[in-house]
Amino acid sequence: MLYQLAKPMLLILAATIPMWWLLRLLYRSMYHHGPYSLQKESQNSFFLAYLVCLLCITLYPIPLVRIQSHGFSQVNLVPVKRTYNELNNILQSERKSLAFRSLQNIIGNLLLFLPLGIFLPMVLGIRSFFKVLLIAAALSSGIELCQYILRNFRIFRSVDVDDIILNTSGALIGLALYALFRRPKNQDMVLKKEPAEMVSP
Repeated sequence: MLYQLAKPMLLILAATIPMWWLLRLLYRSMYHHGPYSLQKESQNSFFLAYLVCLLCITLYPIPLVRIQSHGFSQVNLVPVKRTYNELNNILQSERKSLAFRSLQNIIGNLLLFLPLGIFLPMVLGIRSFFKVLLIAAALSSGIELCQYILRNFRIFRSVDVDDIILNTSGALIGLALYALFRRPKNQDMVLKKEPAEMVSP
């Protein structure tokens, strides 16, 4: 699936990122004359690239999803139902291919939104647990709604409320990782002051 998405995704990124940089340069030249931060602009660009990849992975009509098969024709509105079945497949199924596909779906949905939980505080300064939860749930719900609508155009992607739960959980894991590995600047200042204070009379 990702192999089929690689070429269109790269083409969309090749068109989107330069256009984003051009718009940012025009905006800065017309309205903003403050100091330029390459780090901040790079973070914004990576965030945009992530959003483009996210939409391509979840909505782009690759040939595989144009065939109404069992795997891509499901609409599940019962929370935890499919995830429970997939966990059973992983633990009990003797068919390795079925267990691998179930594990791939669970981990894939978690990883898909994990960067969102990192980019929201890093780029937009949104560090609230509930705000990240709401944004992730709203974005995932919007994607699932689009996938449901696209079924009318013979683009058969699985529509599942469990995807929303897993996506939101992935974003919260990303937020936790960001909080874990980000050390506040004032903590660095305290650590630097401590040796000086120890040698002072």
